[in-house]
Amino acid sequence: MKHILLGLIILLTSSLSYGRGPNSVYGMLGFRSGAATFSAQFEHRLKASHGVAGYILMGSKDDSAGINGVTSFGGVVPVHFGANRWDLYIAPGFGYHMIKFVTTTPQLEDQNALGPLMKFGVLYRFTRQIAFGFELMQAYNWLNSDTNVGSAAPLNFMNISGKYTF
Repeated sequence: MKHILLGLIILLTSSLSYGRGPNSVYGMLGFRSGAATFSAQFEHRLKASHGVAGYILMGSKDDSAGINGVTSFGGVVPVHFGANRWDLYIAPGFGYHMIKFVTTTPQLEDQNALGPLMKFGVLYRFTRQIAFGFELMQAYNWLNSDTNVGSAAPLNFMNISGKYTF
């Protein structure tokens, strides 16, 4: 719980530290083999083509499907490519991931992971402020190979994404 609160404080602090500008808030919902995933992201655009963002992601675990639970937060640098109403983006970044293993693997303790991540997304803008689409996030681990988050097996999250720009 401490880690979730820390992630929320980082998101709020990043939003308060910037002046008025083209900011966006993202909300995401997804499923990984039956386990729900919720995510939020705040982005401040530095230019029309790129910005900086902080995110928090919470993925529930599902023992019957063998899906580990994950809480992750970090920062990304989204680079946007737009055409008419479409917004395609790629966002390299870095994150801290807390992994809660399913009970079917009792030999593994819960792990903390730290490493790079990559987000790919496509959004369709319905109005100047509202857009919906999809996002794929892949997280990698530099600390421990037991977490099933390594270069051979990244954590993948596919989410439905909504964006509000203000």
